[in-house]
Amino acid sequence: MVGSTGGALISSCSHDDGTPGIKVQLPVLWHLDFPPPIEPPPLSHITFPPSFSERKLIQPWAVILSGLSDKERLQCCLVSKLIRYAVCSSAYNKLSSAFSGRRLSLVLQQYGSSSVMMNFWPYLRQREQEVLERKNIVMSSFLLPAFQGPNNLISTRLWASPDNERQLTIALRFLLTRLWFALSAVIESANVARDTWLHSVITDVVEKVGGEIWCVTVQNSLSGQFQVFHVLEATCEVLGLAGGTHDDEKLRPDWATYIEQRKGNPDKTSPLYEAMRWADYGEYERGISRHWLRRTSQMGVQGAALRRIAERYTLACVLTLRHSLSGSWMTSPQMAQEFAGLSQHRALAVPAKATRVNLHHHVESVHLTATSGRPLHPALAVVQTPTREYYILKDNGLEVGCEEVGVASVWRRILGCDARGEPVERAKVSFKELQAYVRGL
Repeated sequence: MVGSTGGALISSCSHDDGTPGIKVQLPVLWHLDFPPPIEPPPLSHITFPPSFSERKLIQPWAVILSGLSDKERLQCCLVSKLIRYAVCSSAYNKLSSAFSGRRLSLVLQQYGSSSVMMNFWPYLRQREQEVLERKNIVMSSFLLPAFQGPNNLISTRLWASPDNERQLTIALRFLLTRLWFALSAVIESANVARDTWLHSVITDVVEKVGGEIWCVTVQNSLSGQFQVFHVLEATCEVLGLAGGTHDDEKLRPDWATYIEQRKGNPDKTSPLYEAMRWADYGEYERGISRHWLRRTSQMGVQGAALRRIAERYTLACVLTLRHSLSGSWMTSPQMAQEFAGLSQHRALAVPAKATRVNLHHHVESVHLTATSGRPLHPALAVVQTPTREYYILKDNGLEVGCEEVGVASVWRRILGCDARGEPVERAKVSFKELQAYVRGL
């Protein structure tokens, strides 16, 4: 049994328990699932405006000054009242250039036509700090080698999550799931290049069904071709391509119908989790132990994080039945036979009534510590099922090992951990080494 989930879990690496010279390491609750940004600070009007005759020059000067460095703008403040006012106003231009989107529009709406007279520097600094902190987290994670290649995997605009605060989180989860499929899943077509995603740029992420389904737009940096993927939020498994060609995996008709129904009547249609079905309803809720759910409900932020990981794992279990979420429609026996490699199938017509999804694993508990009591790698969690333990990726719930063999060897090298999931000090994987792993070399 993996170490208890009890105890305060925070995002720091260690704390002093009061014993001299002893540091107690604590597991990390979140990895690449960023918390909501802080509220925008209150803004004030720019003081000491120039004379009326000079005010028409403010915006032209603000545009020019927005292109200077902070040090240069500071020097310009000493020139005149006009230039000082234009320096304060230039934050508005910098925001409009670097952070344009729905989030900025909501802030501007609060001030209406007087926006150009507000001092937006506090808000600009807040947005810049948010991007900097998130980049630092990503570049210190095991995904760093993927970003060291010749292409930008995520567009500059998306790092700022301009339209939705979760855009960057979904983009990173999509990359992580593509990496998992390249390393852990069988590629059906020999013509599919396993490392194609390393030459693509995620240009946009749009929420289609609140909390459930997103659209991810990807551009191939070699051909310039765009593709739009429908993905499941919890795992970022691809459900299908929007407007796919005959060579692409189109969005299945039942998924297309579900998306349209949820978009048109979000309050009158059942959410996705209600389509799940599991054994032993008395002991489990959507495949998760009711006793464990009650226990974690009293654990505050820690419990919420553990429950979210458990929910992702249950959906990832559905994912392993490879055609339950995408591909042609199949009956439950056909999915089980195809998953076991026992038979070929012939695609059937989509039934009029959507089928329920059966979970093949149940969650007894989720843990962030190893058997030694030390924290697992920040990207990992352990799920206890009725029969065995599984090592999973915390951000998408996908399996990377089990209790018999531990974390798979390729994932040990990529993550920088040992077989028990504990972090170890070793040289970082290079981009070329990651590419070789992805290609199966």
